[in-house]
Amino acid sequence: MTIEQRPSLSIALPKSYLFTSESVTEGHPDKMCE
Repeated sequence: MTIEQRPSLSIALPKSYLFTSESVTEGHPDKMCE
């Protein structure tokens, strides 16, 4: 649910966590590794 509400939690969640979540959604495992 948290990741589903990215539009709102994106600002509340840390940049690192948000970036990782977005990477997974985009389909870029490379970024997730970072």
